[in-house]
Amino acid sequence: MARTAKWRKPGRIPRTASQVTAVVVGLFLSAGLRADEPLQAEIDFKPVYSLPVVDLATSQGKIRLVVDTASNFTSLLRAPKCLKVRLAGQEIRLRPVPIQTPEFSGFNAALPAADQVDGLLGEDFFGQFESVRFDFRRHKILLVLEPSKASSKVKGCEINR
Repeated sequence: MARTAKWRKPGRIPRTASQVTAVVVGLFLSAGLRADEPLQAEIDFKPVYSLPVVDLATSQGKIRLVVDTASNFTSLLRAPKCLKVRLAGQEIRLRPVPIQTPEFSGFNAALPAADQVDGLLGEDFFGQFESVRFDFRRHKILLVLEPSKASSKVKGCEINR
């Protein structure tokens, strides 16, 4: 027996279409809720004499830094007034200080040229994250950034657009 098409009143949405619309609207709304979820980023590191060394793309170009969780500040051989790092689509701003320890220059000079570094990545960087985890097996630093902290301001380090 053949089915015949049913005529509907103009403007009436078939039930299945309204259900699909409800699902699509729900997906858009839930995507908005996910905007408040923490942002995650991974940074690869290379062990150099058992010290984790990271390569970061910054506003000053690519730099290599020894991860130093005991250092209060990021320290660079040639420290700009402001240093900006982009991670997980967010900009992390730092005010690095010049390295003032003569031992650092000796340490750096003792490294092979390919392993030499520009400075130390300190707590001022890591303190901007909700969570920092080192995965030594995979040579990764796992960072979690709360969206509310994503655009933290550092005095003297405003964005010039």
